[in-house]
Amino acid sequence: MIGSMCLCSGLTYVDSTQTACLSCSLIIMDCSTCNDTLPTTCLSCVAGFSPSNDQSSCIACPLNCGDCSSSTVCITCNLGYNWNGTDCDCDSTCQNCLTITAGSCSACLDALNCLGCAAGWYFTNPTCTPCMPECQACGDGISCVSCNSPFILNAARLCVCNNTADDYLSLNGSTCSPCSVVKANCSSCIAIPTTNCSACSVGFFL
Repeated sequence: MIGSMCLCSGLTYVDSTQTACLSCSLIIMDCSTCNDTLPTTCLSCVAGFSPSNDQSSCIACPLNCGDCSSSTVCITCNLGYNWNGTDCDCDSTCQNCLTITAGSCSACLDALNCLGCAAGWYFTNPTCTPCMPECQACGDGISCVSCNSPFILNAARLCVCNNTADDYLSLNGSTCSPCSVVKANCSSCIAIPTTNCSACSVGFFL
């Protein structure tokens, strides 16, 4: 306490309501050091980020940059990359990684290990693993972030056929097709557990 004012201790700062002491990163995302007297001002950020011009937020460094002074100026590129004045270029070691991993890596740590993954792959340190075939992007092997056409993302974050638009999973499971294409001579389908015919075209019966 200084006079009648209570101060926070250690690496905590008074929040905007003046009622709690919080770590800097809870006040400003990705911020490692806040201004003692003005905690909504960030002095330094965690690795891979730098304070914005007005110091109100932390912004990401350029791609493949580990330490930067702004979103456009890199101080130190990740291993395997060299700063060319505007970007961190992939050097020969990095190029070997991209070749060896057959395009699954989008960024490399060294000749064999990935730092980031290409579209359709997710990071399983230090390599990349393919998403489920219907996923356009994913964060793991059991759910999707976005879907390849013609699949749509449902509430469970799975890519499914749009049954309300008469799209059903094809027999090989690789695409969505109208009911009559998936099941010959069928006018109406149900999708659970697999695509089955619920009503036949005129002249046919179940």
